[in-house]
Order: sequence, then C-alpha cells, then structure tokens
Amino acid sequence: AMQLSGLAIAAETRQVLNVAAALDEALLQDHRPLLAGTLETIPAGSNRCDRSLPCQAYIEVYDPGGSGTPELAVRIVDPSTGEQNLDSGPFSIAAYARPGSRLIPVPLTLPVTVLVPGVYHIEVRARRAGTENAVRGADLVVY
Repeated sequence: AMQLSGLAIAAETRQVLNVAAALDEALLQDHRPLLAGTLETIPAGSNRCDRSLPCQAYIEVYDPGGSGTPELAVRIVDPSTGEQNLDSGPFSIAAYARPGSRLIPVPLTLPVTVLVPGVYHIEVRARRAGTENAVRGADLVVY
C-alpha cells in the first residue's frame, strides 16, 4: 500500500541546476535535501503561511508499484465548520517519479491567497487506479 510522509511547509523553494552536485554537497553536510525534480524545498519548521504569498509545501509518497498512475488529491477544510475551501481533485504525480526508486517526492502549491486568515486542515490523499491508499493530514495557520 502507498504511504505518505509528513507535510513540510516551505520557508522557501529554489531551482537546483545540478541535482547530483546538490545531493553530494547535502550528504557531506549530513542532511537530505527535499528535492522534487530540480526544485528544492527548504522547510519552514512551522505550519504558518502568509496569505499574500503562494504557500509551498513538500510531501513524499512511498509507492510500491501497481497498475495505474500514482495520484494525489489535496483538500483544505475549515476545521471549525467542516466547510471545504479547496479540493484539487486527483492529479498525476508520475512526472516526479525517479527511475528505480519507490519514493516519489512531490512539491505542492497551496492556494492560501483565496483563504481568510485562520486555521485550516490540509488533507493529502494518495491513490493509484482510483483506489485510495494513504491519507495524511496537517493543520495550517494562514495569516
């Protein structure tokens, strides 16, 4: 069954031109960068996003394989009312898959600019061939 890591809210993201060199440098510094393709996510260490800026996040999907395309869906819900503020619908994450690896790193953009300040619950769902396999939730403070 598919599994999801925790959701990392980004302090910043940056393009990495030489991914192999970035990985080598990071491993020498004893940390593993959050890389999805050529985009590196630097974690914020908090769950707060400024609504005047796009909110970037990162999640990893462990996919043991199977038939169909691996997909994610993201929902943002107001936990006090249960009102759904966003539902991305399923989208393919196959473009982020690395040959020979069962780990799929996925960058996300959370559209917080349409939200009013407050606390929200983010729900990320991973699935393959229409069968839901994993769900991960996290709270998000939008200011």
